[in-house]
Amino acid sequence: MYKVVTITIREYVTNLYRTIDCQPVGQRLPIQAHALEKAVGIIQTILNGHNIGQITLDKIDSSDFEYESIDGGHRKRHIWEFWNDKIKVNGQRFKDLSKKEQDDFLDTVLSFVIYDNLTVATKGLIFRNLNETSEVNHMEMLNSFGDIPIANLIRELTRTIPQIDNIHHHVFDYHISPKTHDKLIYEYVAFDNDRLKQDAMVARIVFRYTQEELLGGSSDAQLENMYNNSFSEAEIAVLEKKVNTHLDFLRKCALHRKQIYAKGLSQQEFKTLSLIWLHLQDTYKAFKIKDHNEFYKKFKDAFEKLLGPEYEVPKPSFSWDKEARFINEAFKNYLGAPHHHEKSKQVVRWLLEEFDIEKVITIQDPQRSATRSQKEAKLAQQDFKCAIDGKALVWKDAVAAHMFAHTHGGLTVMDNLAMVRSTYNTDMGGVSVEEYKRIKGL
Repeated sequence: MYKVVTITIREYVTNLYRTIDCQPVGQRLPIQAHALEKAVGIIQTILNGHNIGQITLDKIDSSDFEYESIDGGHRKRHIWEFWNDKIKVNGQRFKDLSKKEQDDFLDTVLSFVIYDNLTVATKGLIFRNLNETSEVNHMEMLNSFGDIPIANLIRELTRTIPQIDNIHHHVFDYHISPKTHDKLIYEYVAFDNDRLKQDAMVARIVFRYTQEELLGGSSDAQLENMYNNSFSEAEIAVLEKKVNTHLDFLRKCALHRKQIYAKGLSQQEFKTLSLIWLHLQDTYKAFKIKDHNEFYKKFKDAFEKLLGPEYEVPKPSFSWDKEARFINEAFKNYLGAPHHHEKSKQVVRWLLEEFDIEKVITIQDPQRSATRSQKEAKLAQQDFKCAIDGKALVWKDAVAAHMFAHTHGGLTVMDNLAMVRSTYNTDMGGVSVEEYKRIKGL
């Protein structure tokens, strides 16, 4: 059930505004490029004596707010901003208007539709229905699912949510432009989050980590199904860890890109490097990038070749894409089709023809830790003595070390294992057992 309430702007800005959460997690964000233009348009409409439409709220049980915005967040925020002299319309702030103009503005009647304690699903449904004619894109629609675990994971990785003051992933770090004092300048990516572009890219990454085969596409329908699924806290924790590692990789690449080009990853690079990372995990399971700077340079060289005239040659005819075009054109087209499973995989196939990826990674043994039986057998083989100092070694002090470090490609097999004191193993790091003995003079 709902009720319709009408109040003046005067009553709204001096009383009601402070009781409303005007930017709940499920509502779309302001568009940076058009935020001021939109604000001016809303205020100008009111000053012209025209109606700005109904504003929709939900009465909630919260210690911070009495109401939550369902629709009309921009209108509510911009009215308050104009009243506080934060916006100029026709070169004038509110304080610059005549007394009559100020009174006319403040006496304008606003209409509110107020619901009472709706469910998260119902709030999202109402938002989507109200915005059918105002071009809500697919990610904004998914974001309207509101306070559910998978939606929270995606938005909290991408951006800071004022209501919870979370820490987003550092690949999306930004600072405020010193020139405009409102535009966000991103440190590691060369694209903003207008219309939730960054959220959408993270959502596609998260979806791939819900699949057995990581490399592939992510259609709008698949993303919507993911949002409709129920995830346990444990499942969300696993996804968060995997996606954080994925974004860590992108940030390291971005750091080296900035050193070369003084600018973060483009959307195309962000997408392509993500596909490569998924391929690496599918193919090698355990691996280490030797040098992210070298990795990025090799990738960038292959990436630019595939977009350039060198690949202006006819592409093969695939059963899923028989359209005649050049490889460089198809490569660019496929990057713009993240929904398509085969196109996503073909991007990586073409890249690997130019990018010898095994030269810039160390392939590791998926089994990092020795088994109990391996440890017992190796300790007996060593006559219950430490492989480093040669002194007696009891089980509680013993750990299995790799003769040639696992991080550098050493295998977890009997011939590459040595039982040593735990203190030595901690101190060794990535040094081989023999090298460590030499360093310590043992």
